[in-house]
Amino acid sequence: MSIGGFCYVLSFGSLAFVHILFLFYLDLFIMTIGEILISINSSVFIADHTPLSHRGRISAIIPIVTGAGYVVSPLVIGNFISYASIKDAWFLAGAIVFIAACLMSLLKRIDN
Repeated sequence: MSIGGFCYVLSFGSLAFVHILFLFYLDLFIMTIGEILISINSSVFIADHTPLSHRGRISAIIPIVTGAGYVVSPLVIGNFISYASIKDAWFLAGAIVFIAACLMSLLKRIDN
């Protein structure tokens, strides 16, 4: 999952600078690789780190949490863009994902 996060970081950070169509497509390809890696591994990670007695509860809460993110993030980023720029929004998204990817890497080291 952290490799997928670092793919996001690379893609989000470079989207702030891309003005050539081919590089935009390359960024989208890298972002898609990150999405595939995260979507394949996230449910496995959650299943491996959840006690058997709580898996049903966690499986019910995860869509609520992700749905809340889908609702809140456009409002937050929209307000951020109105005060800053789209370039800054890409950097903000990249920084958030970078922190999350680093924390996932740290969690892997602690878990081993």
